[in-house]
Amino acid sequence: MRTLHLPSSYFPASVGGTEVYVEGLCEELVARGHAALVAVHGGTPAAGAHLRHEVRRLPPLPASRPALYLLDGGGEPPGFGELLADWRPDVVHLHAFTLGAGVWHARAAQRRGIPYVITFHTPAMTCFHGDLLRRGAACAGVMAPTACARCILDRLGLPPALGGALAHSPLPWRPFAASPAAVRLAAPALLRDAFAGFRAAFDGAAALVACGGWYRELLEGNGIRARIVVSRQGLPGPSRQRTLRLPLARGRPLRLGFLGRLTEDKGVHFLLRAAPALRAVAPDCRIELAGPLADEPSARALPALAAAEGAELVGTLRGDELRRWLGGLDLLVVPSMFAETGPLVVLEAWDLGVPVVGTDGHGLRETLRAVGLQSLLFPRGDAAGLADAVARALAFAAPAPTVAIRGMADVADDMLALYAVACPRRDDAPMTRR
Repeated sequence: MRTLHLPSSYFPASVGGTEVYVEGLCEELVARGHAALVAVHGGTPAAGAHLRHEVRRLPPLPASRPALYLLDGGGEPPGFGELLADWRPDVVHLHAFTLGAGVWHARAAQRRGIPYVITFHTPAMTCFHGDLLRRGAACAGVMAPTACARCILDRLGLPPALGGALAHSPLPWRPFAASPAAVRLAAPALLRDAFAGFRAAFDGAAALVACGGWYRELLEGNGIRARIVVSRQGLPGPSRQRTLRLPLARGRPLRLGFLGRLTEDKGVHFLLRAAPALRAVAPDCRIELAGPLADEPSARALPALAAAEGAELVGTLRGDELRRWLGGLDLLVVPSMFAETGPLVVLEAWDLGVPVVGTDGHGLRETLRAVGLQSLLFPRGDAAGLADAVARALAFAAPAPTVAIRGMADVADDMLALYAVACPRRDDAPMTRR
């Protein structure tokens, strides 16, 4: 089985949960005798010497505003048709829904009769802002041109009255395609076309993979007709169980960690601003931040904020260095300001016995409630609520909980079963775990 994987970004240019998942899945597939290739537009992706799957760079993408909304630059994605002809995959697996792995990639595969699968790793696949928030409140994620246009125009800073009027604009977007004004003047028309393309791509897929039950509900709420399968995220290796270190140890400084992109939407700035509230319940607590400074505003503001709160930026960690740091924490904080699918960092922490406190919503809520740890959730952006969750971890009275860690071997079983249905089974392709 030859499987072509399309994330929107990959190592070493980008480090995140989707990249970790794709790498783990491809390594598992290759270990079973299949071929796996990761392709990314632009950047400098490169497989490490220890990895067995191939990574290939495709030409950069056009950057027009309409293309970014439509996830379609017209024609075929640069270099993608040539890759399909050269590498001849049996199945294409999209691990994002962006311009770099989007509508026109799905259409190119369809034209050649190549089946494709889409895995929904993040809410950005149905929400242009990726947070499933509308005016600060939770959004059901229904793709609706007028409502989504209003949300986009609000985020662009238009006055409410003007944004409300333009959310009902009758203008077509194509006359403004070369102008930044396309979104402001013709958002409803642009979103109607975008959503039509999304639905066609979703309905044409051999399967849509939701990494959580809540995401399946979101897709069903959008009337998607394709087969939807829930396959939760996993870590390399077999599935296993771990006992979490609860209650938290006392009598020494409490190490609180953050792992992920150091951006506002991930909640890292909120975590630092919550430091006084945290020190009210744990006076000697230390905050350590691991991950890349993924955007310019964070790169400018975050170091000064971290210094002011006595926090430490430990940089981007991987491999054994990451495991040593993560395993030494008392508690991992996942303070996301947007809808997380899992996230994968919860499993990474649990795998080392480290408990997690996180924002009460979507994937985090589903993950922690499933193991009876809902007491470690807190309201989004609520510093006092975060401090209370840490206090509950300090005073945890129940026996230390045991949690299940799903292995990538089981994820690969799920994916191979989907691939087998999507395309004719090959006699020389081992379809089950060795």
